[in-house]
Amino acid sequence: SRFDKSLLPLMMCAIAVAVAIAIPLYKYVGSKARPELLLPGTALVFAVSLSLIHLKLEGWTIPLLYVWMEVITVITVLQFWLLASDVFDARQAKRLFPMIGGGGSFAAILVGSQLKPFTKAYGSDMLLWLVCGLLLALCAVSVVTTRLRRAPVSPSPRQASLKPGRKPFGPYLRVIALLVVSASVVATVIDYQFKIISSSALHTEGDLVGFFGQFYAVTGLSTLVLQFVFARPLLNRFGVDIALLVLPLSLGFSSIAILAWPVLASAVLGKFADQTFRFTLHNGGLELLWLPVSREQRREAKPVITGTLKSAAEGLSGIGMFLLVKFVAVAQLS
Repeated sequence: SRFDKSLLPLMMCAIAVAVAIAIPLYKYVGSKARPELLLPGTALVFAVSLSLIHLKLEGWTIPLLYVWMEVITVITVLQFWLLASDVFDARQAKRLFPMIGGGGSFAAILVGSQLKPFTKAYGSDMLLWLVCGLLLALCAVSVVTTRLRRAPVSPSPRQASLKPGRKPFGPYLRVIALLVVSASVVATVIDYQFKIISSSALHTEGDLVGFFGQFYAVTGLSTLVLQFVFARPLLNRFGVDIALLVLPLSLGFSSIAILAWPVLASAVLGKFADQTFRFTLHNGGLELLWLPVSREQRREAKPVITGTLKSAAEGLSGIGMFLLVKFVAVAQLS
């Protein structure tokens, strides 16, 4: 609402470049610093940087905030799952990962339902101070969680077959990379369609904030139900393969709906499918796919695949969309 939204695809490209720079830098700092200092330290740096951006939230700082917030999200989520993979073994992970993901759903319900009254009382700029406060809370919690005992890594046939000096990206990791990249491309297109169609249907900043808040509250509730009621039985009974099929099938049907009926309801359906299944079955399945990989390989390959490659796919998708929308309607990107 304060910047030219036609530049959104280029922001995705800028995010890809920023993440491509940030991930190797983070890996370098991580190799020098202990986890007990690294996780709280990065959360503190992120909180301070956002508070500085908040002091002049106009003009060029708006796209800067858009890009920097994505870098914060990528690194924070990467830190979380690397730590979770170290702390829990495979049996614990299958039982607990869906429940742990419920924290994000609770947050979406709580924050989403309160966004409209909060911004009406204090203004939308105050949301950034709320984020800074939560990052400081993350800093405090990280001090405790980084000291938890690490789970023993049980040897597996896949690990045993890896010879010393072999490149870390074998066939198994290349398939994971392909899965991550493919899902990222589709999600980027649907996210862009969701933002453009919703901003065209809702014209004021207050209406947009209220709409996004209600939307993320509803998706938070749906992901919570899915995580606590269906995710674990589905993973236990049908396995990871079937669980990972749900997201692409739902996004395929959503893309058909947007192409046929390019209205707000269709865009909401697509984003709802992405938000609900990506952060439950899809991400949970992906994290389970990483467990057979050795801890050393995981630390080497995971930042590249889930950070650099994922953001590169989103960036290239952004450039493609920026060029395509000059010739086709937004709905035809489906």
